[in-house]
Amino acid sequence: MVVTHGVRSVSELAYAEQIQRELPEHEFLGDYIRDQLLYYSTVTGEPFRNLGRLTTLIESGKLCVDLGLPPIDPAHDRPMLCGSPGMVKELSRAASRSRRKSARRATT
Repeated sequence: MVVTHGVRSVSELAYAEQIQRELPEHEFLGDYIRDQLLYYSTVTGEPFRNLGRLTTLIESGKLCVDLGLPPIDPAHDRPMLCGSPGMVKELSRAASRSRRKSARRATT
């Protein structure tokens, strides 16, 4: 499971500490989280280790490369989106484009 967190400034990464340090030690969820959760934060408005909009990072494949994962496969991978209405709409469109590309590759 990959959790992405896109913000404008580093100070907005309010949940980073909880996701990265506290959840893996959680009494009930810790074992599952520790073994299966990848957290990827990105910032658009100031220098940070991961820079750019999530839509761009996903569509370019950089998100998967950075995490050491194979490309997103719409046949098996499912997004769950939470955020501003504009961001959710933009990521939904990107997911739809990805599914169409995958379907075209499967029929050729």
